[in-house]
Amino acid sequence: MMLSGSESGNQLMHLHTWEQPFLDFILASAGLKLHQHQMDSFYTLVYSACERFGYHHPLAYLNSLKSSPQWSPEMEYLISGTTVGETYFFRDLTQISFIRDHWLPRIIEQRRNSGERRLRVWSAGSATGEELYTMAIILRELLQDIDYWDIQLIGTDINNSSIVKATEGIYSQWSLRSIDEQIREKYFTTMGDGFVLNSSIRKMANFKHFNLNNDQLPFDIRGSHNIDLILCRNVFIYFSYPVIRHVMEKFSEALVLGGTLMLAPTDIPDVTQNYPGLEYAQHDGVFFYQRNDNQLVNTTLETANQPSFFAKFDTGVKVDKTVTFKPEKPVFSSPVASDL
Repeated sequence: MMLSGSESGNQLMHLHTWEQPFLDFILASAGLKLHQHQMDSFYTLVYSACERFGYHHPLAYLNSLKSSPQWSPEMEYLISGTTVGETYFFRDLTQISFIRDHWLPRIIEQRRNSGERRLRVWSAGSATGEELYTMAIILRELLQDIDYWDIQLIGTDINNSSIVKATEGIYSQWSLRSIDEQIREKYFTTMGDGFVLNSSIRKMANFKHFNLNNDQLPFDIRGSHNIDLILCRNVFIYFSYPVIRHVMEKFSEALVLGGTLMLAPTDIPDVTQNYPGLEYAQHDGVFFYQRNDNQLVNTTLETANQPSFFAKFDTGVKVDKTVTFKPEKPVFSSPVASDL
């Protein structure tokens, strides 16, 4: 049951009886690492779950989580409250411009010349779908012959409620705050106070539940390195370094040779570390990894100065392997915030 007032205050003084086992469980099952500034919100979340599901103590809740199927309603409630799902269309215009104006035109030209009109994009940690649908809109705008292309847009997330919302494709004005009015009128229909994404865009994307920490790569992704672009934004902020390294190995396994992994600025891991098969690079201030089996990532080695795939976009572009990256302000302050 929910504790309040002085009873709750006394209970919080003895959190050592359940706090660490709970944190260990979340880390082992979902790869999520909570930080000290998040703990007050985490305590509130756990006691709220106890009241909601009828557990007399957090340890009873924890024991139920351990003995239940991994994605029981109790587990879903915990994960939904621990992760921040806030995102919006055309987020990070610097990255979007790079993808729209450089990355996509280049790969589209290559695929046309080779006669292989296919493209695979994976949004890992897709939240409520805005990021992947942004890619779908951009592709609709760029490809006049899109019906003749084999395009697969895959969105995965650990939060089932986010997957449901992404599939529905209904969004508030807040989610559309960075969309050009012409794009909004072309691809959205007003419904009350919200907007419904057109079916021509919704049907391009496929969303499914996926735990980056524990799950095997989905069938659509698993196999012979078939993903051209992975978008993984504001996900690594939840992970410890061992989990990040594990996930980076999965990304390397999923990407085609020359394929690209794009992270949020706050997610860029230690660039002095080697991630087998992944090369760290930048193009006009946009940072990314690309799969290169012949090279291990080491941003300080002079031997790592082979021309990047993206150096071919325009004459004179250089890939800076020694850049010092300054992350932006963290995007969240508590794990149960619903909006920022």
